[in-house]
Amino acid sequence: MALKYGSEQIKFDCIKEKEYRDWCLQNTLFINPLNDITQEAIAAKDTLEFPNYIVEIGEGPFLSVAFSDIKNRFCKARYLFYSGLHEKYPN
Repeated sequence: MALKYGSEQIKFDCIKEKEYRDWCLQNTLFINPLNDITQEAIAAKDTLEFPNYIVEIGEGPFLSVAFSDIKNRFCKARYLFYSGLHEKYPN
């Protein structure tokens, strides 16, 4: 399903996904520096990445793995917060 989103055309799986992304943009919740200055479609992605770095042989990429884990936990918490505010649960 393609919907007009700002000045761009973006494909969403459903209307609920568009509503979720709109809510994240309005509340500045994307992990994207552009989200601080604009609410256009270009800011509706989690683009912040851990910078490149070099590790010695035998060492694992612990810092980037930890950063990725923090990013994933933030995205999950953001979605759970949205669901708690907007979904209807019987209990």
